[in-house]
Amino acid sequence: MNASPRSIVIILGAALLASLVAWGLVGLERGSDPAKARPDGAGSSSGSASSIPARVVSLSPGITEVIEEIGRSEQLVGISDFCAPVAGRTDLPRLGTALTPNYEAILSAAPDLILTQAAHDTPLDELRQLAPVVSLQWHTSRDLVESIHEVGRLLNEEPRGSELARKVESVLFGPQPDDTSPTVLFVLEHSPGQLSEAWYVKDDTIHGDALRAAGARNVIPPGETGAPRLSLERVVVLDPDAILILSTQDSADPGYAESLLQDWRALSTMRAVREEKLAVVTGDRLYVTGPRVVELVDAIRAALVRIGTLNEEPKR
Repeated sequence: MNASPRSIVIILGAALLASLVAWGLVGLERGSDPAKARPDGAGSSSGSASSIPARVVSLSPGITEVIEEIGRSEQLVGISDFCAPVAGRTDLPRLGTALTPNYEAILSAAPDLILTQAAHDTPLDELRQLAPVVSLQWHTSRDLVESIHEVGRLLNEEPRGSELARKVESVLFGPQPDDTSPTVLFVLEHSPGQLSEAWYVKDDTIHGDALRAAGARNVIPPGETGAPRLSLERVVVLDPDAILILSTQDSADPGYAESLLQDWRALSTMRAVREEKLAVVTGDRLYVTGPRVVELVDAIRAALVRIGTLNEEPKR
């Protein structure tokens, strides 16, 4: 995928910073609509068959991933433009995004429940004109765990939802790095040959927690505000022990990964560059802040082991 840092971010969502919020890669303002326990007008319990939604729209890649993982993908009647393809459901229409939904397409899908992540500027009032809406908090790893439970409850799959939530919780809230653990700059891929700044993963995000769960410390201090980007001058000053590049490019293309690494090698005064502590972490769903974040933890850990920053891979 050859794109500039800005276009890569746009690929991740509907607009630059809004998309990063939606994917959970940065920590900005939470949605103005609190996480709802139940859809509008759906009653107080999911115990009766009539309250179980049969036709569900997901406007979030992470929520779609949860629905797949708990075995309820047959209830989906539409997904967002940025959701990964759902196994066995090539028929699913794309319905826009949480910030820019395609109202006509959603109406045509005739859902009885719309699921979305809570985010500033999501047009919830307009969506509620089409069907009951549940806006789930998805800002932190704790939100992720609780919202997995909630999706399971809403779709009458509480046992599998709880099991999936426990799995994610055990990984993200397992053993954490200490002051002796390596520092890592975790960045998004850039356009090869055009490294002019670094778009990075913030510490107080789900992906930031994945980095910690893998055994490393984020070189970016907690509480950083504003757009998640750094000048190369500041990168040099931070001087992390290692640099990891998060990429959606197929790992079967080693030439592309090498071109990304070659650009970073130009910063020859950095310790990570001198010691060849650079790696690309690849995967088609690694940007998604869903339950498969546990696979991201494994991928990060494997990359750090491969370049000698960590000594061994975890045993689970």
